[in-house]
Amino acid sequence: MEKGGNKQAINQLFQQIYKTSPPASVNKEEQKRLDGLANEHVVRAREETHCKKPTPISVRVSDVYHHPHKTYAPPCTRLYQCTEKSGCCSEPKRCMPYKTETVTLYFKVFTKIRGGTTDATVEALTFQNDTECRCKNTSIMNSGTGNSSLAETELQDESLSE
Repeated sequence: MEKGGNKQAINQLFQQIYKTSPPASVNKEEQKRLDGLANEHVVRAREETHCKKPTPISVRVSDVYHHPHKTYAPPCTRLYQCTEKSGCCSEPKRCMPYKTETVTLYFKVFTKIRGGTTDATVEALTFQNDTECRCKNTSIMNSGTGNSSLAETELQDESLSE
């Protein structure tokens, strides 16, 4: 669609997004200006917020590797995850991992042992790192008992024309 779009295309887009027509009280010139601004915003928002790249997050090692007598250095590491904050998808789809990899990271580990002494070692710990995100359908399944739970993500990817 050309920048600014034509009135029919803008009205169709407006109706798709808001399920209504633009207000009739705005004069044609003002409507054209507003349509252009809205269209530019739609294009910019799609480019900037579409679910593609994982978000870097800090993960506390002890949250993944629970051990009451171990302290990890560094205490946190940086991983990448696909979440709702990684990008925006049309309902009912959600931004979720499409590709992942297992990464191995090395930590100094201080283990408290009997007598109050501390043993220092190096451990290789593995983590899941998301490498690519996609919009995917989620579905609610009924287990037959009347309870619904979030089912596994369907393997249907968001079309690029969303």
